Amino acid sequence: MENRRIASSDAYIGFSAPVQIQAAAADSGKKPSFTMNIYNGGEMNVAYWGRTVVDLPGVTAKDRIPILVSHDRYNVDSIAGYSTKVTIGADGIEIEGVLSNATDGGVKVALLAADGFPWQASMGLAPTKIEEVDEGASAEANGKTWEGPVTIIRAGNLNEGSFVPLGADSSTSVKIAAGDGAGELDVQVLSAARKETDMTDKNEQTPAPAAEPAIAPVAVTLDSLKASQPELCNQLVAEGKKSGIDEGIKAERERIAEIHAAAFTGQDELVAELVSEGVSVVDAVKRINAAAKEQLGTSLEELKAGAAPAVGQPASDLDQSTEGAQPEVDQVKAELLKKWDDSPSLRKQFGVDASATAADAEDRKRIYMASEGYVETPAKAADGK
Repeated sequence: MENRRIASSDAYIGFSAPVQIQAAAADSGKKPSFTMNIYNGGEMNVAYWGRTVVDLPGVTAKDRIPILVSHDRYNVDSIAGYSTKVTIGADGIEIEGVLSNATDGGVKVALLAADGFPWQASMGLAPTKIEEVDEGASAEANGKTWEGPVTIIRAGNLNEGSFVPLGADSSTSVKIAAGDGAGELDVQVLSAARKETDMTDKNEQTPAPAAEPAIAPVAVTLDSLKASQPELCNQLVAEGKKSGIDEGIKAERERIAEIHAAAFTGQDELVAELVSEGVSVVDAVKRINAAAKEQLGTSLEELKAGAAPAVGQPASDLDQSTEGAQPEVDQVKAELLKKWDDSPSLRKQFGVDASATAADAEDRKRIYMASEGYVETPAKAADGK
């Protein structure tokens, strides 16, 4: 006799067995209960292994295991209930439990059972040690001698049980007790249910597929790109040059336009100088303002020295007879000030915007008035000196 032991890490064995469901009274508030006499230690016909016996001393289980609908372990609505007690002895395996009133699975199992539906019970056992007995050999299990060929599950975990609508073994039955104990209904029961595995030889485990070789990352450098994709590199360089030229032309045009906008009348020579030197807009505005202030200061000094202004208040050394023209001078001043105050575009032309300080705005207003021929001189002293 030759015994062979193989590992079974991902197989489920399903058993057909009697089930009793005890319905709770409508006003009791209790959950429906059930009893499953899951296995009696005998022989089963299981897919892949054929004749199969579970050695009861090697089976382990917790008292509380999930009871599902059709072995659906991934859907919470498929939970029918749970066990309250699992008994494993020489006579077999028995499970007692309750159905849930909080899930679709539990409610549907109870309602269909009360309606007479022939529920079958299927239990999931995960084998952890398997012994195969060849033809002509024999082995002991559950107090009996089993002649080969036969598979003996020497150890396994009882992980879950399920209510199923159709089982593989039609020779067993389920007893469903009515809530008041008035009678019993004989129904078809329990089937074998196991995970499908793709095995061609039960004496050999299917080797795991070979892992694909890891692909090392390749660093892309400018030199490697030039070597592998010269045409692409040339295209990128050409597009970069064109983009840079276009942006440079656009920026230069904007710089020239802003310098012209900031300049005052009579500053054409200065503007041409700033443009040709490539002075930035910020520095150009500073030089434009400085030149305008200098020009204004020169005009004031000339006025103080006795030069007659083109338009504006008469010089302090003019004859008293010219004082009669003061109302006309005041009118010119008023018109220029009104034009300045009423025209945002005019103020913007002279560089006054929201960022200008009060002092800077006042200076630019004086420059504007000077550009219009009005230069304001210090008022005469009260005593006429």
